[in-house]
Amino acid sequence: MSTSSPSCARPALLRETRPLTDAYRAEWKALGKGDAELPLLGLTRHIVVADTDAQARRIAQRAYRPWRRHMELLWEQKGVPFPLQGVLPEEFDPLQRNGHGFAGTPTGAREYITGQAEEGGVNYFVCDLAFGDITFDEAMRSVELFAKEVMPAFAEA
Repeated sequence: MSTSSPSCARPALLRETRPLTDAYRAEWKALGKGDAELPLLGLTRHIVVADTDAQARRIAQRAYRPWRRHMELLWEQKGVPFPLQGVLPEEFDPLQRNGHGFAGTPTGAREYITGQAEEGGVNYFVCDLAFGDITFDEAMRSVELFAKEVMPAFAEA
């Protein structure tokens, strides 16, 4: 990973993902099915791409708080304990540190997605590029950078 992008240690839940995807592939093969027929095995992550790491982090930190609060609020309104307490931290920085989110430049985003896909053994990666109170202009810039500088690296995947 580049030194300009925050390093994401291999999170516990991602360590738990790989054995599941490996077991799924083994069962798939045991059924006599080929890799070409393998269904999508994926991860979803919050991603903010900006021109600088600092700008991306500011956007992600601000936008994640209301998104996270509203996720928990939906459960509270129904009187049900929030099932992702401890999995989804209340702030973005811990989310990024545990590997479940990324805020940075396109170079860092490519490295992050590559690492997440390899570590998790997934063949499908969902990027939540607009969450919380991300503005239209912030989301558009993130999508533009993602489309031009991140997605081409995965064209053959």
